[in-house]
Amino acid sequence: MTSRRPPALLPLALLLLLTGCIQVGDFRSQPSAAPKARDETQASSRPQITLFLNDTDAGQTRAGVETRAELQSAEVLCAGRWTPLLAKPLAISSTQAAQGVLLGHGEVQAGICSAVRCRFDSVTLVEGGRRTALRVLAPETEFPLAKGVELREGDSVSFFLRWDVTASLSKSPDFIPAMRLTKQQVPLTSGLALASCPTLNTIYLIRTDQNRVCGSWGVPGRPTYLKAFKDRDLLYVLARDQGTIDVLSLSTGQIRDRFRVPLAADLSFMTIDQAGGNAFLLDRKTEAIYRLRLDSGSLAAQGRIGVRPDFAALLDDLGRLAVSSELSPDIFLLDPESLQVRQTIPAGGGPSGIISYQQRLYLAEAKAGSVGVIDLGGGAPLTQPVGLGPTRLLAYDRTIYAANTEGGSITALLPGQLTVMREIQVGGGPAEMAVSAEHNWLYANDIRGDGVVAVSITDRKLAARIELPARPLGLEVIP
Repeated sequence: MTSRRPPALLPLALLLLLTGCIQVGDFRSQPSAAPKARDETQASSRPQITLFLNDTDAGQTRAGVETRAELQSAEVLCAGRWTPLLAKPLAISSTQAAQGVLLGHGEVQAGICSAVRCRFDSVTLVEGGRRTALRVLAPETEFPLAKGVELREGDSVSFFLRWDVTASLSKSPDFIPAMRLTKQQVPLTSGLALASCPTLNTIYLIRTDQNRVCGSWGVPGRPTYLKAFKDRDLLYVLARDQGTIDVLSLSTGQIRDRFRVPLAADLSFMTIDQAGGNAFLLDRKTEAIYRLRLDSGSLAAQGRIGVRPDFAALLDDLGRLAVSSELSPDIFLLDPESLQVRQTIPAGGGPSGIISYQQRLYLAEAKAGSVGVIDLGGGAPLTQPVGLGPTRLLAYDRTIYAANTEGGSITALLPGQLTVMREIQVGGGPAEMAVSAEHNWLYANDIRGDGVVAVSITDRKLAARIELPARPLGLEVIP
């Protein structure tokens, strides 16, 4: 006899079958400009080295004079093996060296790293519009470290080739590769911009006085969002693959503690209050919102908004936690203590970035290509078109900045009436932003160009582009 499934189970079976065909996680029903917090490329736990080129004080050549060279290869010696750092030959110049430039990146064997060797070709001296080909003496040159560096699993370290351009030209028309290899030297918890690269399990450190990378730290589990507290020597890092908040020492980059959120499945976003007492986390898979106490690492509250949360911002002047979702046109204002929804505000454009300023809500509406403002005191809402796909907002010095991820620009607006003061072309895909008040830089991570851009707040122009070997996500400035 052939058995038959009870009719009551047929709807359930059909539902399960259909559910198995639905893609979840980073699936979007339509394109969105919102920053993607996850790159599915597998992050390796092997030690990693990033190589940069800088010049030395002695390498300042005369104005209008530039040395250009073709770098055919660069390899690092670790654990007795030479590992290539360049994917293809690279054109370098003394002008780039003066600014600091990325040469390459690679995974190495754990052990002692002691040298880098480079092969140069086709060196040219450009002076007053004239080009002189130079003869390369010792095309393949080895540059040893003064002292070897031991790397373990999970480590990430930056090395620097410091180019003495003047010494390299001392026997012109012969070219002598006068370079010195040094390991990273990170200033102690001051004047730094930090950028996380999840796919490399690395946080890069940028000196805000030079806009140059000065080092890197390895953080396992795909580090994403960051929050630093200089006075406590603490850096909180959301390690997404591990589902943890890692607590690092700012002075050493070493992990001091690790907090795990019970029941969390896919922690995609983190924001921390200004006092450093609580972390607020979003889980894309369970659609939950968590509040974690940072003094003990214990779960203090859990809430939901009925749809998958994508972004959260603490509105200190309103005493609320704002949460948004790409799946909802509304903004949800939650009590930060209980995580209970206190107010729902129709926003229309599905905002992917929210800030509050002088009792008003400002919304980055990526799909509409606009910034909106809602006066919670009862004033009429306003909308201002900006660049393509604005995803994040930042308020600083009586100005609202909108990062237009699709359009490769940052728009500066006057609060209130949202008058556009300037659209700053930076290229790539700017998203997360942070300010160095000491040096008047607005930093934005470029999620399309693998780097960080620095914009001068004084004249609102692109000032520098800091190239990294992978797409950055989290961004934090330590004054």
